[in-house]
Amino acid sequence: MTTVLLADDSAIVRKLLRRKISAITQGYQVDFLEASDGAQALQALLDEDIDLALIDYNMPEFNGVEVITRFKAAQSDRNPYLFMVTTEASSSIVMAAVKAGAHNYIVKNNLDDAFAKKISALLLPEGAHKDKDKVGSSSHSAS
Repeated sequence: MTTVLLADDSAIVRKLLRRKISAITQGYQVDFLEASDGAQALQALLDEDIDLALIDYNMPEFNGVEVITRFKAAQSDRNPYLFMVTTEASSSIVMAAVKAGAHNYIVKNNLDDAFAKKISALLLPEGAHKDKDKVGSSSHSAS
């Protein structure tokens, strides 16, 4: 099973991301964890076996760069793919995210085919197509 952390202070954005990823991974079991602030996101990254974390930049408690920086500083043996998903397109924020350890960065209004290709490359087995067994997905919040 694949576990995806959706870290965003907007419940609507978390729901949108869940729907997009569920559509991309249809037929594969994906477990979704949710965090509505940076502290919850950091705790989930440290405590859960997460494969992919989609992290917003603007969140209460810690921003996305701080979440990544604190996670990397904790020297956890976990190694999730850290994907910054935000409305911030400033080159200084992009550079700060990459320097902190983000593996990828996308602006929320660009959640299109490029996003789908990146997510499928990360979460689906090589060569996976439409003849997948339907397993479903589940969701719960990180505390």
